[in-house]
Amino acid sequence: MKKIIYSISFLLIVLFAATSCVVDDVYVGPPTISTFSINPLAPKATDSVQISATITDQYGLSSVKLYYQVGTGGSYTSIDMAATGSVYSAKIPPQIVTSVVSYYVEAINTKTKTTYAPSTAPTTVASYTVGAAVNPIVLNEVCGLTSPDNDWIELYNLSSSAVNIGGYSVFKTDELGATSTQVTIPTGTTMAANAYLVIHKTAVAPETIILASGISNTKNVKLELKNAAGTTISTFEKTATTPNVAGHISGGSYARIPNGTGDWAVVTVATPGAANVSN
Repeated sequence: MKKIIYSISFLLIVLFAATSCVVDDVYVGPPTISTFSINPLAPKATDSVQISATITDQYGLSSVKLYYQVGTGGSYTSIDMAATGSVYSAKIPPQIVTSVVSYYVEAINTKTKTTYAPSTAPTTVASYTVGAAVNPIVLNEVCGLTSPDNDWIELYNLSSSAVNIGGYSVFKTDELGATSTQVTIPTGTTMAANAYLVIHKTAVAPETIILASGISNTKNVKLELKNAAGTTISTFEKTATTPNVAGHISGGSYARIPNGTGDWAVVTVATPGAANVSN
């Protein structure tokens, strides 16, 4: 009888040990696309257009493709993107003037998880019109909560050439619908190729350009960047639902993800004067 009891006890111990050693499944996320760019920014009929994306993944990538379509209603052509480190690139062939070219990047890791750039692809994709003039200056990051209090915005030059932004202005529309000029860039101000310009409510050396007032982190607000001709060329808008009704945390911001070209997102670590990073 004792042998039977010992055998049953041993079996129970083995079963308990086996079940207690089950390891929780490790979450496997999709690849991260931190930058997404086009060169040249305003393609001509003779230009091949290089699309690049910085892509990382802890498990490795099994496929990175560029998809493009000329016009509407046709099928997309896929191109394998070549890697230089973590930067993947491919070229879209030259197209005739006025052609509208739609494109997006698809990255799949070895765990079959997929990420797109833009993040809304393939439903909503990026596009360019051959021969069209393109504005290279964008609102890139907005911060409405810092400690100590000193709200700021960031402009970014997407292009590979310097741009004169003298006369550019940023307008703010508050939650009551009142619009005011936040800043007008002094004549002769130039942004270097792929450069950033951070503008605080209170100047931080060596800054000399300042905002007229703060930016609400919790209330609805709209910012519009206008060129010297008064044309709106870039916008940021916080509504009751997007990018986040509760605002961002102190030390965080609203940022374009991927940097310079993506949708607005809430990030926990702001990057004034540097490329935006999803976190």
